[in-house]
Amino acid sequence: MRAQAGMTLLELLAAMAVTAILAAMAWPAYQQQILRGQLAEARAALLENLHYIQRWHLENRSQSASWPSLPRPGTREFEIRLGSVSQGADSAGQASFRLLAKPRAGHRLAGRLQLSLDQDGNLLQCGPDESGPQLCGAWGD
Repeated sequence: MRAQAGMTLLELLAAMAVTAILAAMAWPAYQQQILRGQLAEARAALLENLHYIQRWHLENRSQSASWPSLPRPGTREFEIRLGSVSQGADSAGQASFRLLAKPRAGHRLAGRLQLSLDQDGNLLQCGPDESGPQLCGAWGD
């Protein structure tokens, strides 16, 4: 009797079916992990800009009426800008401002999510537009 040298077509199709099922189960988890990484990168850029703006304000609070440009205006997936600002200081001598990170056009979160970071370091996930009513929640909620 002769030993079998390879796989039959039925065995090959079964192996391909198992591989396809495993890939279909792993793909959503992979996409979710990519999205978490993009959000973490946007959060890091927001915090970097926050520290820069706070240092700039401490050094220039009475000398300049305009705000500086951001050192990190975005990431590959998010645009970052200075949102609402107020030079008028509060009782602690701190200006009021908000940094916004908005997904770039074509991103799967575009028009659905916006990250907002205020001068106190409160990071919120908000609705799509700063001007209208927003549903905001703390980061991670």
